[in-house]
Amino acid sequence: MALTATACTPQHYGQGPITLSPQVQAGFEDYKRNPITTLDFAVSLDGEAYGYSYCPADHCSGNEIRIAIDACEQSARARGSVQPTCKTFAVGHRIVWDGPITWATSSAKPTQEALPKAEKQTRPIAVEWEGYKDLVAGHIEYETNGKQATIWATLPNNEGRCTGRSELTSRQQGIWSVACTNGLAASGSFEGFGAGKGASGVGIDTQGRKVRFTLGGAVR
Repeated sequence: MALTATACTPQHYGQGPITLSPQVQAGFEDYKRNPITTLDFAVSLDGEAYGYSYCPADHCSGNEIRIAIDACEQSARARGSVQPTCKTFAVGHRIVWDGPITWATSSAKPTQEALPKAEKQTRPIAVEWEGYKDLVAGHIEYETNGKQATIWATLPNNEGRCTGRSELTSRQQGIWSVACTNGLAASGSFEGFGAGKGASGVGIDTQGRKVRFTLGGAVR
């Protein structure tokens, strides 16, 4: 099925024909189910990778578009994509891609009824953020039967709060992004150690500084 989205086309908006992989379409369905409307969804030019960001509790950093694109390009590079460049596909649940869009087959499209009921679980996270002497402490609230999680963290010296999302893009790899109330934002990738065994991640913030984190294992 092909669809054409017509909209004004800022430089970061995608243009031209694109075919979305089943995984990207599934990610877009997850994105649409998020009740927050201030969301940005980016897609790689080959339609094989995606990333998205959101602005929680009206604490927008102003970098939501860049976070979504960076997360998408991190995922594309991790997949060895020949076209790791990403462009904005949707804003606030509205498709802004200007060109014919070919979707995956309907059999690959997940429905909300088919998704398993998820049990939420919280795990601690410790972040080494270049420029901060102390560790940034926080937690991740995720669904044990799902692929997504919400990140919460507090910057040292009461500089602000950070919230964001993480999402698996393969069995043990994924992407993450956060936006902070002081205007900082960061995004990157992570790798799991196995089911319930935690993970480690790396990324870069909007000032080009390195960010590393360790996620604790599941509490049994």
